[in-house]
Amino acid sequence: MADTSRRAKIAVINDDTTFLELMRDLLEEEENYEVFICKEWDHAYEHVKKEKPDLVIQDIRIGGEEYGWTILNLLTLDPETRPIPMIVCSAAIQSLHE
Repeated sequence: MADTSRRAKIAVINDDTTFLELMRDLLEEEENYEVFICKEWDHAYEHVKKEKPDLVIQDIRIGGEEYGWTILNLLTLDPETRPIPMIVCSAAIQSLHE
């Protein structure tokens, strides 16, 4: 029998503290999701693999660089994490167009 009482888990990968606070308030308080925050790009892949969230929301620019592409590649190339839906939420417009 499936556990219907489990809250859906969302991993948010971003280094913007204001954005993270907003997402946590919105997703946990208003929508009742369980939110996992990862501010360091170099731990994001392991974080997602360990927590197995139902959704990943991530930025492209982390730490002033476009490390989000690396995270995206790692998660989509790994058969364990590939099925996890991902939303890229970024202000790096030029990079996204390219």
